[in-house]
Amino acid sequence: MKQVFTLILFTWLVFFAPFMVSAEEEIDVELNLRSGESAYTFFDLTHGEATLIENAKGEKTLIDTGHRLSQDELFERLGMYHVSDIDRIIITNKQAEYTGNLQEVIDRYDVKEVSIPKAMSEDLAPILFASDITVDPFETKDDLYVMEGVMAHVLFVETRPGIHEGASVLLFDNTDKKLLFMSVADYQVETFITENYNIKSTVLKVAEFASERGTSQKLLDEADPQVAVIFQNDDELPSPFVLERLQGTWIEIFQTSRTGTVSIKWNDEDYEIFTIRPAEKEQLEQMADRLKGFFGFKAQ
Repeated sequence: MKQVFTLILFTWLVFFAPFMVSAEEEIDVELNLRSGESAYTFFDLTHGEATLIENAKGEKTLIDTGHRLSQDELFERLGMYHVSDIDRIIITNKQAEYTGNLQEVIDRYDVKEVSIPKAMSEDLAPILFASDITVDPFETKDDLYVMEGVMAHVLFVETRPGIHEGASVLLFDNTDKKLLFMSVADYQVETFITENYNIKSTVLKVAEFASERGTSQKLLDEADPQVAVIFQNDDELPSPFVLERLQGTWIEIFQTSRTGTVSIKWNDEDYEIFTIRPAEKEQLEQMADRLKGFFGFKAQ
């Protein structure tokens, strides 16, 4: 019996002790933005999308709020970036993966303004019109003031009734750097925007977690992005066809499920990218790999 206990203790020490660092260790991110610089941060939520834009003056805009199941993750990431208040929220899709924490973010971060597609005003009315904030509905071809130095051009808003009503495509303009923010995966929509706008962009936020319904080769050719960001939607995997097209176009791909939170700092001349993974997530994955090796499975 003693030998069995010793073996169990030894196994526990070998595989688990290396990971018993403080799970409460806080990650502290200092962007140190200078005049004229801005930063776009794509949070690595397990379920849903949330993107933070900041400038050197301390203005902050949050694009979408993630799924309710990822609320703790969202608040943790905002804390990592020292966010105590948010000037405005922009909602780009009415599904739960984008709006799940809207009420909580408004209450917790003293939000002053929310921009939403006019087509989804009725869906979000119970939240927005019960709050003491400014609501700014937008439509196709509108321009949105995001913050000093950043504008958003509304390329498309879905107006047809259904689950995608209000889903939008925005082009964020920061001097000569642009972010094409796709929140609807639809080949017809992509044809519309490629035929009606100049969508050449530095960064592409891939629509609907890299759904096979969108991100056509034509879109990639016209946008010609250098970087693509794909959010995570629980255990839903990105379409292999979308990944193949992105890779074939020599675009640097960041999947938040793998790389962690992605921050892109832009200035007039260039940009830099860095990624951050909370320590506990990386430790759990390393632990899983060790246990797979112990039981004879190959790490993926």
